Amino acid sequence: MENKTKLPGENERRQYDMLLLSVKEVKSRNGSIYCILELQPSADERKITAKMWNTDKAQITKNVPEMSVASLFLKGEVYEGNLQFIADTISPGTGKPENYLPASKIDGQKMYDYLIGFINKHCGSHPATKAVLSIYEENREKLISYPAAMNIHHAYNGGLLMHTGTCSCICYKLASAVSPEVVREAQSADVKMVMNKIFSMLKKSASGPVTDAAKKIFLSFHTTHKEEAVEKYITMLVLQKFSKSYPFLDNDLLFGACALRGLSVFVDDPMAELVGPATADMLLIKKGLAEAGLDTEKARLLRHCMIVSNQTTCKGAIPEAYLLVNAEEIARAAIKNAMADDADYEVSTAVISAALHDIGKLRELDATPLGKTEYHVDGNLFGHSAMGIEMYIEALEKTETPFDEATGSIAACIASHHGKSEWGALTEPASFEAWTLFMVDRIDSRMDIFERCAQALDEGGRDESVRKYIGNVVYKPAKTAQGA
Repeated sequence: MENKTKLPGENERRQYDMLLLSVKEVKSRNGSIYCILELQPSADERKITAKMWNTDKAQITKNVPEMSVASLFLKGEVYEGNLQFIADTISPGTGKPENYLPASKIDGQKMYDYLIGFINKHCGSHPATKAVLSIYEENREKLISYPAAMNIHHAYNGGLLMHTGTCSCICYKLASAVSPEVVREAQSADVKMVMNKIFSMLKKSASGPVTDAAKKIFLSFHTTHKEEAVEKYITMLVLQKFSKSYPFLDNDLLFGACALRGLSVFVDDPMAELVGPATADMLLIKKGLAEAGLDTEKARLLRHCMIVSNQTTCKGAIPEAYLLVNAEEIARAAIKNAMADDADYEVSTAVISAALHDIGKLRELDATPLGKTEYHVDGNLFGHSAMGIEMYIEALEKTETPFDEATGSIAACIASHHGKSEWGALTEPASFEAWTLFMVDRIDSRMDIFERCAQALDEGGRDESVRKYIGNVVYKPAKTAQGA
């Protein structure tokens, strides 16, 4: 989707109709008053902020109330190297506020009905099912319309249900990729058979210039590296489960890059020990790209997918690279889990935990039908994880469900779904299901960030504003000669 609003560049001034989400009054160091306006250009774009000098909130909202459409002029100014917007001459605009609000692509009631049916079908025998259905029924109206966050991810009407529903479905799908039985079956096969499985999956999962090049290079692999082959196979299984939930992904790049990552190890390239496998992979791929016929942009994206890592400062700037390194992390964890004597992946626990992991946001946030969202005072004091556990315990008591090992595992998953204490987790994941939920939650939230940022960018553009969330800029690739 192309950017619909051409915002002003440096020293440009243009008139717009935008939804005035909020007005915040600020007192400067010299005692003067100015306001920060939060504006929504259209339903398909990210909100922006603009400053309005020498005016207070009352002067603005007297004529243009919050959550109404405003007609105003915006000027672009560069301050400390960053472009900012300055607003002036604000008056009532035209159009309905609801037409400016971002919303889920799927009707809220349809999402709600689907998720209820999904839980009943796949988790009907779990003792916590009555409690989760009770919570959903009691909060149906809120669930249909609530956002998942104020600004970061799924920050639109129906975003909470879209996020939790996607996470629940992916947790279910992952069972056929990360369960101990699947991993052990791969480990019991000889390396040649595993490599054949990878090649077969590569052919089925995608087509295009990158996978065509990857298949040619992959056929030259002659390896005895059994552990690496199993990890690559499980990674590709994981990617299959995620990729179906995100149609904006370039599967040609995603699966082609997956096949080629670790190439330096498979061919015993001595450079891997000197500069690290990721750098060695990038250098090896560069040598082979000229013969593959990839254009400059595709080649650059593929090399980026070779070098990214969760262990270095080079994080994914495109969704394919981000998903790839995290799928590898899930595969390694699945292999480690399969080695344990009590190895398991309890699907219903993972699905119910996903359906409830953000349920506390119904109490953490105050969201109006028109999309104005603020933190509730209790949200600031307790946070959505603790409030979600509170809602879950209340539902167990209401449905006369005992709090035992099975139902307690759900509470533990909710408490740890942020992964680490420095990221907001109340406790760290103590089970494979809890850790998987953390990874699925993180990936889905970042995929939404990638998609929303790309919608607002021109081809070849970069968004710096989300670096602290994904570890890099979001880059929107230019269209290639192949039309990808």
